[in-house]
Amino acid sequence: ILQAALNSRYASSRLKSLASEYVEGGVDFSRLHFSLFRRFPSVSVEIKDFSIGLSRPDTLASFSSLRASLNPFSLIRGRINVPRVELKGFSGDLCAYPSGVYTDNWSIFHFPSDSLDSQSDTLFSLPQFRIGRVSLDSISLSYTGLSDTLSYNLSSLSLTSRRNGR
Repeated sequence: ILQAALNSRYASSRLKSLASEYVEGGVDFSRLHFSLFRRFPSVSVEIKDFSIGLSRPDTLASFSSLRASLNPFSLIRGRINVPRVELKGFSGDLCAYPSGVYTDNWSIFHFPSDSLDSQSDTLFSLPQFRIGRVSLDSISLSYTGLSDTLSYNLSSLSLTSRRNGR
């Protein structure tokens, strides 16, 4: 099962298939690659040239490269340990349109109506989550509204977490 899940072609087609169920428009990427040896004992994943959005030119988000590693042994203890995340060339663009002209570009997500449990106030609970090092390079965020445009650009940022006393 692990071998099939880490097969890049299988994972690519499965990810695109899942995305088509929940996203109106498109999810596209040029490369999805897994490695068991690059950051052993962690499993590494790399996604290149990712984009999500409608067919119009107002793509919701895109990035040129995302590399991340996940320690699979932490999952046994019910934790998610991500030692490293590197994101390059991210662009996030929110666009609001006048009512009736277009749909706002962030209104592309569809969730099944039975995904919400009407008997519970809690949708779900997340396991303990830890990210070790985050590197961001060439990040651009923008919001275009009816009368204003806001934008933020970040050339480079690196963050490292440390556990208390360990």
